[in-house]
Amino acid sequence: MSEKKWTKAQQHAIDDRGGTLLVSAAVGSGKTAVLVERAVQLITDEAHPVAADRLLIVTFTRAAAEELRGRIAVRLAEASSENPQNVFLRRQRILLGRANISTIDAYCMQLLKRYFSELSIPPDFGLADDATAFTLRQNTLSAVLETQYEDADFCAFASLYGRARSDFPAAVSVLALYDYLRSLPNPHAALEAMCQSYETDAPLSQTAWGEVLLQEAKSSVKNIQRLILTARVMVGEEEALANYDAALTEDAAFLKMLAELLSARRWDDALCAVQNYQPPNFKPIRGYEGGDMDKVKALRVAEKDALKKMQEHIFICTEAEFAADRLRIAPMIRALARAVTAFETQFFAVKLEEKILEYSDFEHLALQLLCDENGQKTAIAHVLSHGFDAVMVDEYQDTNALQALLYQCLANEDGSNLFFVGDVKQSVYRFRLASPAIFIEKRTEFAQAKEGEHPATIVLDHNFRSAGNVIAQINMVFETLMSKEVGDVVYSTEESLKQGANSSYDGGPLELKILDTSLDNTEIGDTELVADTIVRMVKDGFLVRDKDGERPCRYDDFCILLRTRGKFALYAAALSRRSIPAFADTGESWLSAPAVSPIISFLRVIDNPGQDIHLAATLLSPLFDFTPDDLTALRLLAPRTSLFAALLQSKDEKVCDFCTMLRNLRARSGVMPVEALCTEIFAVTHYFAAVGATENGAADRENLRCFTAFAAASAMGGNGGLSGFLRYLDSLLESGAQHSAAAAHPAQGSVSIMTIHRSKGLEFPICILADAAHKFNLRDTANPVLLHPTLGIGLNLRAQEGDLFSTAPHKAIRLALRAESVSEEMRILYVALTRAKDKLIVTFAHDKPLALLEDLATMLAGTDVASDYLVGQQLCFANWLCLVALLHPDCDALRKSVGAATLLLLDTNSRMTAEIVSMEEENAQTQEVDFVRTAQPDADLLAALHENFAREDALLPLQSLPAKLSVSALSHKGAAPVLARPAFLYQEGLTAAERGTAQHAFLQFADFAAATENLQAEIARLVAQNYLDAVLAQKLPLQNIMAFLETPLAKRMQTAEKLLREYDFITAIPAKFVAEMPENLQYQPVLVQGIADAVLLNGTTAEIVDYKTDRGKTAAEFLAAYTQQLMLYKAAIEKRLCVRVTACTIYSFAQNAEIAVPLME
Repeated sequence: MSEKKWTKAQQHAIDDRGGTLLVSAAVGSGKTAVLVERAVQLITDEAHPVAADRLLIVTFTRAAAEELRGRIAVRLAEASSENPQNVFLRRQRILLGRANISTIDAYCMQLLKRYFSELSIPPDFGLADDATAFTLRQNTLSAVLETQYEDADFCAFASLYGRARSDFPAAVSVLALYDYLRSLPNPHAALEAMCQSYETDAPLSQTAWGEVLLQEAKSSVKNIQRLILTARVMVGEEEALANYDAALTEDAAFLKMLAELLSARRWDDALCAVQNYQPPNFKPIRGYEGGDMDKVKALRVAEKDALKKMQEHIFICTEAEFAADRLRIAPMIRALARAVTAFETQFFAVKLEEKILEYSDFEHLALQLLCDENGQKTAIAHVLSHGFDAVMVDEYQDTNALQALLYQCLANEDGSNLFFVGDVKQSVYRFRLASPAIFIEKRTEFAQAKEGEHPATIVLDHNFRSAGNVIAQINMVFETLMSKEVGDVVYSTEESLKQGANSSYDGGPLELKILDTSLDNTEIGDTELVADTIVRMVKDGFLVRDKDGERPCRYDDFCILLRTRGKFALYAAALSRRSIPAFADTGESWLSAPAVSPIISFLRVIDNPGQDIHLAATLLSPLFDFTPDDLTALRLLAPRTSLFAALLQSKDEKVCDFCTMLRNLRARSGVMPVEALCTEIFAVTHYFAAVGATENGAADRENLRCFTAFAAASAMGGNGGLSGFLRYLDSLLESGAQHSAAAAHPAQGSVSIMTIHRSKGLEFPICILADAAHKFNLRDTANPVLLHPTLGIGLNLRAQEGDLFSTAPHKAIRLALRAESVSEEMRILYVALTRAKDKLIVTFAHDKPLALLEDLATMLAGTDVASDYLVGQQLCFANWLCLVALLHPDCDALRKSVGAATLLLLDTNSRMTAEIVSMEEENAQTQEVDFVRTAQPDADLLAALHENFAREDALLPLQSLPAKLSVSALSHKGAAPVLARPAFLYQEGLTAAERGTAQHAFLQFADFAAATENLQAEIARLVAQNYLDAVLAQKLPLQNIMAFLETPLAKRMQTAEKLLREYDFITAIPAKFVAEMPENLQYQPVLVQGIADAVLLNGTTAEIVDYKTDRGKTAAEFLAAYTQQLMLYKAAIEKRLCVRVTACTIYSFAQNAEIAVPLME
């Protein structure tokens, strides 16, 4: 057996028996080795051996499962070689092959195959691929929405966000709630609880939503009180600032009163106090500008800003307004729940018809097998659990509630054979609905392991990966930043890392480099700084460790860590400019892999060569040797045709060869499977051989193999033929599904560039966390419909005037989601910094670094800690690390640069440097060399260049037009905009524009027949139904309207087959209607947008009506001013509605007359 030395905690985790065990394993603590050793010890236990096939080991990924199986096999082989006569060990090596070591999804699928009859599912079901599942989801959703729109409450919900007559917002909400519920063990009960939360009469202060808002308010008040206290201490120590004390004292008294109201949960009183309080102004101090005056003023500004945030984001409604909102929302939530339930039922039925299931189906159906409605284990669960002597779960911090219940059902009756291992500080898969709260709850409930006590927790805190300097820096950063409020973990002595390996190596301090971009190119950010740092460290021979001791660093010792993939190319380019090899591990799907994209484009061209974009992409790809100049020549050859038509007209030998190849492949595509067609493309273009010669050739070839295998599988799934395959491929791409690309390995000597998520589980001698100022992605918290596991559903509502407003439940959920997102970002930062073995460097670019540091220093004044509230308000890694730097004893120069030399400092033995640099300082100054011409230009070439550059662009007249034109903008060039006025100004009388607006509102919504009979009654109806403002209604020109109602035009409008009022459109019309154009450009399409006051439709003909309230104009002046507008309306409406406009009429209310507009073609 192995002679490996284990720490006391590791040995305890390996040997402990008799009860549930949770192992909280820190980074680099050898958790996988412990898991393997525990499994081997269970199998080889002389007194109570466990057969390998009676182990259930669940991992997060298939790769991790195979790694575990392989490592256990190696250990069993070692044991068997030491005891070759042991038949039991030899048998275990065979049984290990069928042992349940897999992901939870794979195990659940195995269960369903075994017990399909218990669930009434087809025995030959398969896993739904992403494209098929996406298509079925969309089709089912469309069918469900059609039926749900018969529900008035659902229509009310959909109309909140779908005012553009789009199903999209409602559809997104249905799918989001469905997907969220699929992660819960009892989704129907959870959905019912969400509905019931809106069907009580509890005041806001007594609801879960109110609790979140009150806690946020209390935290804010506590933070403001600290700011005021700090300011008052400064004022008390500086007599010249005594005039400021009165205002600060009044602020302090107000906040004390507010804190008491919040503690008493007196919501309305607290709201009234916050909304009405106006912080008093400081009394002026003349003739003095020194000391802490600026700091006190900055603290007061921060105090006022915090109060304003409370007004705008916490105290947003009264108790009465909340009750009204809840009453309005309740039926909509019920309707949404009905829609989700209908979708769930129909979608599952459709999947069963297709004999396919999704991963979430595997888990839910498995739970039906194992757990009854009362939460008790079923008979099948008892049978299965008796088949396992140990249930071991790796990466338990990334478990959801459904999976946690499955593990309990598979364990023995008292759960004593459960073994969980994970690290909640590395829970970074919230987007996959993982819940770190499950791990935290068990960690809190379970006692610290003692002999014989269970359930218990064992902490593995010794890090065997990183050097002592890195461990000290990581502990310092997270002791300062991480807390229960931000990170979900109190980073105490129990959570901190301990050095596992004795070593005198010292890689130096944590380096924070802040690039000042106030005068530089901000687009490239810190890319040049990062590249120069790598160059300098390699040149200086920075020492790193390896198995043989210390050595100078190489390029492949570096890893650049980024939050997202968006800037990979910028960092790779910066390294390339310095001749440094780089490898960007994107982790993207092979569908978007650079080697596969040309093949997809070529297949699209074979299917339909009329697609210019894909044809151009194919010609310019490595498949062929065409250049941009070749495509330019083709376009000049046939400027008004498609690119394919230009190819057919060309006599160029290279073009003719391509056309011949394309004809042959198109002919074969009708009878040849897609995978065979791909093979043929590889053969005739030598593409497969060519990609093998590139830097990442092995990975590129594997991605091409994956694509051809995907094409073969698609054909077997019923998507035969090239066209069918491409439709299937489009569905897959639209679904956003990810198919892992082939594992690419960096070439020897390459700098690695990867996302933090991609780096999880890896390690590098030198890690550079770059672009640390990248803002956290909180876009999901801005959705109008929000979901939360404990707070349920929150909706925005729409006010009568049409704008959305946030409700208390929505605001509470948004605050909770924001806090959870920021907490996960803290854990992501932990993952990033713990990748380093020997050296940590953090860089970011900022255009105002001193201002940033001054603001942070102001918030830190008077304390030696960064408060949980302050940390939680920051939205990027850079701000967090700047807080740490400002408090670190080694960063005195940084503090002095922003006037914060008196900040209280951390008590730490770690080392850190922080500096603001510019690229001028980074790079050596280069001397400008004047260009001296030493040769005369070629006269013929120069003349040809002048001629070509002087040639007028044939499309130049079109370039003077914007991409989209407004009809009113064309017809009223130079007119001043009409701005809405406050209500009190209406007392001074209406402007002409406002009178016109009132008349248009009446004409848009009025029932002309009813108005003819009783005008006042019709106006009253419009006001009551909020179609017309009451103030504007009083100012309507009744005589003019009555005269209009008696006109032939009004009669025609009442008798028209269809009357479109305020008809908005956007369409393409010939350019000749917009501006003077050369004859060859008159029919080029131009987008035009406008709103016609009225369109009278009678069969295939139409009349357009335009109301005018202008005074003092004659009929001729109206025609001169508005004929062009009406002709644009005519062209657009004829094209849009497929009718013939036979009349255009201007109706002047000032003249009470119709004006016929002459029609022009």
